Amino acid sequence: PVSAQQEAPETKVSGEWEYRIADKTIHLTGYTGFSQEVEVPATLEQFPVSVIGDGLFRDHTEIKRVVLPDSVVTIGLSAFSGCTSLEDLRLPAELVRIQNEAFRYCSALQQLELPVKLTTIGAAAFEGCSTVKSLRIPNSVTTIGANAFQYCNALSSVTFSKNLRTLGENAFAFTPWLAAQTDEFVLVGNKILLKYNGTD
Repeated sequence: PVSAQQEAPETKVSGEWEYRIADKTIHLTGYTGFSQEVEVPATLEQFPVSVIGDGLFRDHTEIKRVVLPDSVVTIGLSAFSGCTSLEDLRLPAELVRIQNEAFRYCSALQQLELPVKLTTIGAAAFEGCSTVKSLRIPNSVTTIGANAFQYCNALSSVTFSKNLRTLGENAFAFTPWLAAQTDEFVLVGNKILLKYNGTD
């Protein structure tokens, strides 16, 4: 039998990028640069970059701008968590999944445009993005995890996906938008009761 070690994809290096090849796509696993502006390559070894790996840019507080290629379909766990200087972010057109804590405490991020193929926003994905003022969640999104936008202290405008079926607890806790909802029954997405303001 082939050992697990032999089966694991080989980690390779190209400049400031570490990566693995899986299913003829590139999974970025490491970043050794210190640039304020980062443009992630669209291809390596002629294969498209499809995954931004877990913790890839975590706590790189020097990063101010990031451009991701449209080939990226997944942004991994804590990939940009703690990038407190990140102001300008272009999310890929083909993006499907944003994993847990991916952009947690990106406190300088002011604008957030979610792509139209996105289906899943993980738990605490944008928690503490305290300068984002408005959010439009495309109709492709069906799942938003717990605490996803908690402590987004400037978030006052939210347009929900009509197809949203799962909304985790405290997803919009401590946001001006939630505080402004005064209807007796606050319904969002596909018949999700988010909040009850009645006294009965």
